[in-house]
Amino acid sequence: MKFSGTVHVCAHYVPFYYDLPREVTDEEKKFLINEAESRAKSQIVEDYIEGELNYESETLSCRGWWHIERG
Repeated sequence: MKFSGTVHVCAHYVPFYYDLPREVTDEEKKFLINEAESRAKSQIVEDYIEGELNYESETLSCRGWWHIERG
């Protein structure tokens, strides 16, 4: 199962997705969105245009990917 979205980071549209092991709650979705935005921002500042996402809590562990949307 995938969870995806798009965040606005440093004047870029940044699509992201996570591969999920189960259904997630709305609260968990908010955390995943915030984590994707934070990770993308820290990496864009270092001149990356895409990268891996990793999220881990006591109840959820998942991986994903983000990238800068072009033109």
